[in-house]
Amino acid sequence: MNSFKFSCGHWAARLPMLAFAACLPAGAWSSPISLSATDDTFITEYSALVGANSSHGADTSLYSILANGGNPGYRSYPLVRFNLAAYAGTHVNGPATFSMYLQGTYFGSSTTRQVAVHEVLTAWTGSTATFNNFGATPGVQAGSDISAVLDTIEVAYPGSGNRYVSWTLAADVVQGWIDNPSQNFGLLTANLELPNLTDLQFGSLESANAPRLSFAVPEPGSFALVAVGLLVAARRLRPRPLARQQSTAGA
Repeated sequence: MNSFKFSCGHWAARLPMLAFAACLPAGAWSSPISLSATDDTFITEYSALVGANSSHGADTSLYSILANGGNPGYRSYPLVRFNLAAYAGTHVNGPATFSMYLQGTYFGSSTTRQVAVHEVLTAWTGSTATFNNFGATPGVQAGSDISAVLDTIEVAYPGSGNRYVSWTLAADVVQGWIDNPSQNFGLLTANLELPNLTDLQFGSLESANAPRLSFAVPEPGSFALVAVGLLVAARRLRPRPLARQQSTAGA
């Protein structure tokens, strides 16, 4: 009985072009995508930033501040969203990267901060979102307004100076936004350092350095190329009919 061994060496010996396609590492057929934010703002209770009823959808900076000493009064959270409508029906290959441009700090502190990113679970728009109207209860409520932490990074400032800093997102986060655009409420970043002197400023989409989302999708036509190659391989490797083999042996 003939058997087929679907190894890279097997294909390479018979169909070099198909072997090249089939044996490439995961993601080799991927096309990189990089998007700028389409809506952003920050919500704040800090009176120096106009307070809990202020909206900041047109600001060029997004402030990330935790409460001073754990006490309310300073909390500020950037909100960022990306329009993925152009990628409906597309599969996301591998993890995604969310990046924000670090502009500086409000007080100039050089402390290293831990900054987390969460998926937002409640609707908002940059032109109207405030600290008091975000979600059902003023402020940011874990579980109802935002997801568990998706990623946490350490941000040193000045460090390397003004620059993009990035968080890693699981592919299913972006895939969920593509598959269910009505549930695409974007991301929230949270500064985890308690003293308000460790606040951070990030560039908004109104600045020269908007937040970005990077991910990969299948290269157009890659699936079709592999499928055609497999059909050709199946025909070329098909066992010869028994009757024909016997006839040839008796000739």
